[in-house]
This record gives sequence, structure tokens and C-alpha cells, in this order.
Amino acid sequence: MSFPVSRKDELEHRFRKLEQAVARLQRPPQEAWRYIGGTSQPVFTGTWVNLGFGTTPAAFRMDRSRVSLAGIVTGDNLGNPFWTMPVEYRPSATTWSVGFLSDIVGNIYMNSIRIDTNGVVTPSTNPQSLPGGMSYWIFSMLDGLSSYQINPPTP
Repeated sequence: MSFPVSRKDELEHRFRKLEQAVARLQRPPQEAWRYIGGTSQPVFTGTWVNLGFGTTPAAFRMDRSRVSLAGIVTGDNLGNPFWTMPVEYRPSATTWSVGFLSDIVGNIYMNSIRIDTNGVVTPSTNPQSLPGGMSYWIFSMLDGLSSYQINPPTP
């Protein structure tokens, strides 16, 4: 039996979506944190580094189809990417997530993190939230606050 090309393409697309859904369900409900710079993990780009001093290092993990980011980093300029996510952690569309900045006196400012479809994770450069003397970037003050869905539901 032969389907018109458009119908065949639609069925293949639905089958791929079904395969992805099954793969997500087969994953453990929540995997362990994957630390940036760890063995076989993404590395920082530019001069970004973990803040240190007992703070949470930059990391990510997946809970089925939701990816969470955590950690506190310092060392580069806003607009310069933090790192690139592995393929299986990349969103299907450019996604924005919550993040925070802190200046050298400890004031905290809400900002955003962009995760592109190519996996590049970049801090926002929104001029209204750029304090003078920015000293570090906080991904998440609460676990799961900075998170995004890999395959968002389609309408």
C-alpha cells in the first residue's frame, strides 16, 4: 500500500515523535546531575568557570523531557556562551529560562538564559538588568527554577 508523500511524511514524523516519547519514558525519572567540565561532559566556553567557595558548580540533568540547570559561575561577559549542551539535551526550539545576576555588593537581579537548538547556553544581555560591577551569574536559586522542556507539547 502506498501513501501520498505528504501522508507518508506525516506518518514518519508521528512515528519519530512516538519513538522519542517512548525513549523519554524509558529514562530514569530523574538522572544524576552532570557537571560542566566533568569526565565526558560539556566544558565551559570563553573564560567562564565555577564560582567555587563551596557554591554549587554548574550542572544540568534531565527528568524525562525537562532539563534543569543549576550552579553559580563567573569570569566572562554576558552574551558570551556558557557551554554547549549534548545533542540529547537540546530543545527543539530556542528556549528561554530564568537566571539571576549578582553584583559585587550582593544585589541580585533576575535575568534570562537562552538555550538555542544547537545547544548553546547563553546569558541574556538585557541592558535593563545589567548592574555595574557584575561579579557572578546564578543559574538557579531553587532546583528546577531554571529548566526547559526538550520537546514541548504541540498544539
